[in-house]
Amino acid sequence: MPRLVFTIALLFPLGLVAGCEEFQQALIVNNQPERIRVPARPVDLGTLGGENRTATGINDAGQVCGFSGNVDEEDRAFVWTADEGMRDLGTAGGDQSRAFAINNNGVVAGITTFADASLPVSACFWTTDGEIVVLPHLEDGPSEARGINNLGQVVGASTIEGGLSRAVVWESDGTITATGTLGGDQSRANGANDFGVVVGIAMDVEGRTRAFRWTREDGIQGLGTLGGNVAQANAINNLGQIVGNSRTADGLQPAFVFSVEEGMRELPGFGSGNAQAFAINDNGYITGQGNTLDNSAKAFIGTLDGDVFPLPDLGRRIGNNALSINNRNQAVGFVNVPGAGSRAIIWE
Repeated sequence: MPRLVFTIALLFPLGLVAGCEEFQQALIVNNQPERIRVPARPVDLGTLGGENRTATGINDAGQVCGFSGNVDEEDRAFVWTADEGMRDLGTAGGDQSRAFAINNNGVVAGITTFADASLPVSACFWTTDGEIVVLPHLEDGPSEARGINNLGQVVGASTIEGGLSRAVVWESDGTITATGTLGGDQSRANGANDFGVVVGIAMDVEGRTRAFRWTREDGIQGLGTLGGNVAQANAINNLGQIVGNSRTADGLQPAFVFSVEEGMRELPGFGSGNAQAFAINDNGYITGQGNTLDNSAKAFIGTLDGDVFPLPDLGRRIGNNALSINNRNQAVGFVNVPGAGSRAIIWE
């Protein structure tokens, strides 16, 4: 079976922090306000037997999800705990699966393949008992689950006729709802908070990619850009603060934070002007990846006030990325090790 194709990007092409009054209590370290205690210890989460692995989500209990190659280098979804290490979540009969998000109840959302190779890759979730539940599709094409909130709502995308991707929300009873688009023909949901507010990316009537916010009451709304023609929303916290990345008028692609009250603001990054924000917790801490002036990629943790700090690596990396952060300010992601693939990491 061919390997699953996945990037931290889109089902369709995309060219690629910083206020809210609720977050004026930046953690004080050594009596220095507006600075945060950067997680100082990267911990390798191990492997299911293969070389490449990535941690994609972490909940407030410190449970981590992601995917790792097994001894046959087939990607398998995993859940990791400090006490039990990494556990293969299995598949719906196929060779491969990937996990992208985990909620505070320990339910994991992702994708799976089937024993019948003619069936498309499908969105699914794994219960705390280890049962895999395959989610319904809009039509017969592939689907993917990218986020899950503490209500059990799963968000992602389902493919319709013509290979077009549509953002969807699955309720805890399996009901599927399409969020629509911004006038174009494709969209994908990346995250949802515990109030059912969904964020993601959608095409507009001119075929440009735009970040969106969706609620059942108000429908889908574009968030604008930082001056360019591209934006992507990756995550939303329970204060309604949204993070992602957007192109500027001069072609740079910095990270942003958005709120209904203040609109979209740029996260400074590491000086190159290019960065991506993938997660934000309820404390207002943001994780992602930024490029330095020498174009090296560094995982970061940042604040709503615009402070950005690089996260430590394993000592010999060529790039790292922080994809999720919980409300205990633990971050997870991956580190690329020269000649040895990628390593799933928790920063504690």
